[in-house]
Amino acid sequence: AAFVNRGRHDAASVSGRLIYPVAVFTGAATTLFFYANAKLHTLYGIFVNGFVINLIVTPGGLASLGGSDATNLGFALIAAGFLLAHGALLALIWKVIHRRALSAWRPTGLFKAVVVALLLSLVADRGIYAYSDAFGRTDMLALSEDVPFYTGLTARKLFRKMGFKVDRERKLAGVKAGGHLNYPAHPLQTRHTDKPYNIVWLVAESWRADTLTQDIMPATKRFAEQAQHFTNHYSGGNGTRIGVFTMFTGIPGTYWDAFLKEHRGAAIIDILKDHQYQMSFYTSAAFTYPEFDKTIFSQVPKEQLHQIDAPMEGWQKDRLNVQHMLEFIDSRDA
Repeated sequence: AAFVNRGRHDAASVSGRLIYPVAVFTGAATTLFFYANAKLHTLYGIFVNGFVINLIVTPGGLASLGGSDATNLGFALIAAGFLLAHGALLALIWKVIHRRALSAWRPTGLFKAVVVALLLSLVADRGIYAYSDAFGRTDMLALSEDVPFYTGLTARKLFRKMGFKVDRERKLAGVKAGGHLNYPAHPLQTRHTDKPYNIVWLVAESWRADTLTQDIMPATKRFAEQAQHFTNHYSGGNGTRIGVFTMFTGIPGTYWDAFLKEHRGAAIIDILKDHQYQMSFYTSAAFTYPEFDKTIFSQVPKEQLHQIDAPMEGWQKDRLNVQHMLEFIDSRDA
């Protein structure tokens, strides 16, 4: 309406004549951008970013994804459709405000109502996100992934001060495998065995595989010779977060953020739970950072995740964890 009013008063000027096509073009371009962004997220699960822009501006980028002249023509037709729609909308606004019956109308009351509605919507949006984050409503949190550049508001400390119980167990109570993640892509296939394997999964930080020799690590070498020893595998990353994540999930570490957002655990843990495995996990660091308790081990009860918070050296924690692990093995059901 502001564009149209300015055009009425300055119709004879160059700026007055240009403001209409500028309004139509900028409006259509903005709408087209949001349409393309939504379409990109629907197809690939991402929004416009540096990679997408580089793909568009680099010669041959779109062609590498199967783009063709037909693709360009289709996009041009969509853009033309948005231009026509905004042009028609501008013409409609022009016609409405030029009616004498509405010439003295001012949207003061409507403007105030819109502002109040927007403020209420903002408060409700932030409040719902904060509540969902504090009490584990991952189905609600997953919706924010569909909004470009959305940043949620968290208020766990505030909820605690208000007397609510906000802890890991409460958060996990609402965790469901699903959301926007298609993981695993297909149900894992297992075979029945009369005597399931006992599994001891040792993860050593920054351990070089070529040091597993009789001279350097004789005890571990003997242990490997008495067990299933797998050597043909690939690491997903050098860092603790991504390395352990890919080890347990078998997928690229770029999925970490999605798993953390939805509190999705590793599928192999689901299988072990389905087969009634008695499990116990130990670390000399912390399960909370990196957030393994909210990703690969999110479906594991808190009492099965053991970490030593006492001020001790790392090697001392390692020895104590081994002692506790052996005690667990000796006390478990046969």
